[in-house]
Amino acid sequence: MVSLASLEQRARLARRAAIRAHQGLSLRRDIPDDPVEFATSVGLDLDPHQVAAVQSTASRKMLLWSRQSGKSTTSAFIAIYTVLREPRKTVLVVGPGEDQAIEVLRMAKEIYEEAGRPIPARSYTEKKLVLANGSRILTRAAIEKTTRGYSPHLIIVDEAAQVDDLAFNSLRPSRIRTRADMILLSTPRGRRGFFSDLWHSENAWEKSMVTADQANVDPEILQEEKDEMHPDWFLQEYYCQFMNRINQVFTDEIVQGGCRGDHPPVDLGGIWL
Repeated sequence: MVSLASLEQRARLARRAAIRAHQGLSLRRDIPDDPVEFATSVGLDLDPHQVAAVQSTASRKMLLWSRQSGKSTTSAFIAIYTVLREPRKTVLVVGPGEDQAIEVLRMAKEIYEEAGRPIPARSYTEKKLVLANGSRILTRAAIEKTTRGYSPHLIIVDEAAQVDDLAFNSLRPSRIRTRADMILLSTPRGRRGFFSDLWHSENAWEKSMVTADQANVDPEILQEEKDEMHPDWFLQEYYCQFMNRINQVFTDEIVQGGCRGDHPPVDLGGIWL
């Protein structure tokens, strides 16, 4: 004899299956296959470099983009498009501080609202968005202890050059189980750290560089910045150049060569190092 509890459990499972089936139909009907079409539908006019980024199918992408080039908007769009299109996916947004990651999520939620909430939200908070299709966007600061323990399907690291090596290296193993895609977006921050190393190495990362000119930054404001900023800072912030730090006594090349033991001696006014 089948118990009442067993019948109730079967009924619950049937209801869940029906809901999942309905969500799947809704997903296919409401969210365009083309991300650019979806962007247009929510009022986003993507620049060519943003179109290339959202259409790319590369599993690992490095976006070395100028300030004010739409990095956070691109991050937010990819995050929300992923969870709307694909059920039971986890997108982990990481920033050098929690505020940066939360800002990306805030922009993602604006896109979600503009789209008319095509999939209902189960949880809608400052730090996460969980949809009824089982997909979710989570935010974390790039601190070693806060980025462990997850198995995301997509990892977005905003302002990646400002994330320290320890935090990034603790984050990397979370890709293994799910073979997660990873996107690193940043302007440069000197020639040190994992972001600079990956950018300057031959590897399988798809790399995109966008300067202020390509990002259509207002020329008048750009000239003001050039007039008032230290030249190295200007080139780094707006033209994606990996510069030595302004108050740095020895260049990164000298420091790295000294560590390897293959840099020629340096003359400091008669004192050789």
